[in-house]
Amino acid sequence: MQGISELIKVKKLEKSVDERGWFVKMVDEIETNRFGVIIASTCKPGFVRGNHYHKITRDWACVLEGRGLMALVDVKSGERMEIKMGDDNFVLVEIPPFVSHGLKNIGEGTLTFVEYSSVPFKEKIKDLHNYPVID
Repeated sequence: MQGISELIKVKKLEKSVDERGWFVKMVDEIETNRFGVIIASTCKPGFVRGNHYHKITRDWACVLEGRGLMALVDVKSGERMEIKMGDDNFVLVEIPPFVSHGLKNIGEGTLTFVEYSSVPFKEKIKDLHNYPVID
């Protein structure tokens, strides 16, 4: 059985910066045979998004602005992992099925993040299973 550190993939992202702002390629050649859903969301300081897992859906998440703490727990083994994301660590986190995940805004301003899910939204909603990992 794989440990959570083998299940979770974290990819360092590189920003291309010029006078207009920045650009980053987050997800390229997704390993799925159909398009899922891209979700952009915000989270106010001290609040949490997520705290659930999926049995089918695979997610990729990136904090675009602000500071977040991603908590991840393998629901089969109970193994836990935390990743600081955002201004201090610009990464893309791949979250496989059966790993519960929650993202807490640990900064002083609004956190902005984007998430790609491997299935369409109507299927993703049916595949949400509450499992709190951070508060």
